[in-house]
Amino acid sequence: MIGEDSSASYLEVIERLSKFLSWSVSNGIQVLDAVGVDARWDGVSKKYTLCIVSTRHLHCFEKLLSIPKTVCLGAKTCSISKELVAVGLGGGLALNFAIAQELALGPDSCWFDYLCILPSKGEQSLPMFWSKQERKKLKGTSLYSHIIMDDQSFADDYEFGFKLLQKYINFKSDRVNFELYKKAVSIAASRAFYIDEYFGECLIPWADLFNHSTHNMHVKVYCSKSSSRNTFDMDENEVLIRSVQSVRKYQELFNTFGLQSNSSLLHKYGFCELSNKNGFVSIYSPFGKLRRDKTSRAWSEVYEIYSDGRIEHNLVISIGYYVSFYRNFAYSNKKEFVSECVSSAKTILNQQLSEFEVAGGEIIEERNIKARSGGGFIGAAAANMLRNEEIGTLNSAIQMVEREGNKLWGKYYRESR
Repeated sequence: MIGEDSSASYLEVIERLSKFLSWSVSNGIQVLDAVGVDARWDGVSKKYTLCIVSTRHLHCFEKLLSIPKTVCLGAKTCSISKELVAVGLGGGLALNFAIAQELALGPDSCWFDYLCILPSKGEQSLPMFWSKQERKKLKGTSLYSHIIMDDQSFADDYEFGFKLLQKYINFKSDRVNFELYKKAVSIAASRAFYIDEYFGECLIPWADLFNHSTHNMHVKVYCSKSSSRNTFDMDENEVLIRSVQSVRKYQELFNTFGLQSNSSLLHKYGFCELSNKNGFVSIYSPFGKLRRDKTSRAWSEVYEIYSDGRIEHNLVISIGYYVSFYRNFAYSNKKEFVSECVSSAKTILNQQLSEFEVAGGEIIEERNIKARSGGGFIGAAAANMLRNEEIGTLNSAIQMVEREGNKLWGKYYRESR
């Protein structure tokens, strides 16, 4: 996840890293001798990247790092914390402006040496930075509509927050432009952790240097005793990072962002993970004109198709209701009813598949860079991976409907009579 300036030499990266380590010590961050930061050359992206490695054999549940919560960058700790409270900004919007403010301060920021090891242009692997041509690779996927809506949301949020803050002297209104704000948004989206009710979401130095792996997590970040449900004693004023398995010496250490679909990983972190079994396809309700009676369940706005081809149970019910009610005639037998339900389900799934069609001859810029994520890809490679994954899911669903249709809607037919 670390993406330093691609033009930075090894000596420049090491110099930034050295300043960050000194900054960590001076700000009370305890780094045990079990871990270190390694600068590695990435032959594909042609730049040095940072990762956390074990400097000796680690035992399960060892304490690796301790970070004071006041050192974490968030709305409560930044240089415009009072101003954010005064104008009523909170949550993610407050964090975005907090990061943008500290970026704008440059060397005057208390977090300058930390911010210098973060991507100089933001997390450019996120689809929010992709060109229209690149985004076409995502057309039809569950992610495509989200990134289109994000564009307007970012502009609206920036305009709203900027108008509230620009009157304050401490706010760097002359430097916090929309480009800098988007950089801050990308950093917050891909790196922020929720600490507690008071601090909210923050950037936690060191914690965001661990790359992600769904099935090979070496460490865990503990932000509070109550939320983590841990059994050990910890200071409520600090964030702890502990090992959760035994690890050999000189091995890269991974954290996990949780069980997420590749659509979610690409949206928030900028990569898709190989062999990710947590995928699904979202289908927006095709039954908007229908209304249920008081004894029936409410309609869902979005239905999910799971990676193994199963369709959400509520979609099964909705199709059954649609066929029996909206067609305006009753079916004389179960076979006829089930056949119509299967046909309707296949129509819905095929309509979703048709959204993946992209006109031939389009040239998509290939940013086929392997992600430092425990196994995965970013850019065009990630888009292709997500696209193929969701097409496969929909095709599996069509096969499942053909195979299991009598079981799915036969039960509905019996229960509805």
